[in-house]
Amino acid sequence: MSASSRELPEPAFENAIQQIEEETGMSYVASIERVRLKREREEGKVEGKTEGYAALLSTQIARKFGTLPDWAKVRLVAADDITLNRWAEQILDAQRIEDVFK
Repeated sequence: MSASSRELPEPAFENAIQQIEEETGMSYVASIERVRLKREREEGKVEGKTEGYAALLSTQIARKFGTLPDWAKVRLVAADDITLNRWAEQILDAQRIEDVFK
């Protein structure tokens, strides 16, 4: 059995990785780890973008109609980008806060 096909106990594996990092002067990040990290960054960007849309719309609604009721806050937090964009358009013509969320 070759060394690469043997399973090392976790502490031994971590020590082996640390040794590789020290010898090469680079952090060891497997390809699968790079893919996972990239996906997490992208998901974080999308999530942050959605939160930003919700915060902006919340500010606009509060400015136009006053304090946001709890039900509106819940809907804003739960909404996706498409819904938030639709509501952002609807606020322009809305006469009541309920009209925004149709």
